[in-house]
Amino acid sequence: MPILLELVEDKPVDEILQTDINRFFDEVQKLPAMRTGKKFKGMSFAQMIVANDGDRISKKTFEDSYKACVSNFMV
Repeated sequence: MPILLELVEDKPVDEILQTDINRFFDEVQKLPAMRTGKKFKGMSFAQMIVANDGDRISKKTFEDSYKACVSNFMV
């Protein structure tokens, strides 16, 4: 949820558009898998995405965690 709030903005649910969710999915897949290390310490999620040099979360993690969570929220 914190990642969704940062990347989509904190706005009422009835103002969240499909384009917001699509952008969230596109961006969250760019997060580093190991974002708790020194390299990313103190960075926002958006900053981590920009600073990431290719270490991405796995497709399974994306599908099972991020996408599943948001899908349940949107139903």
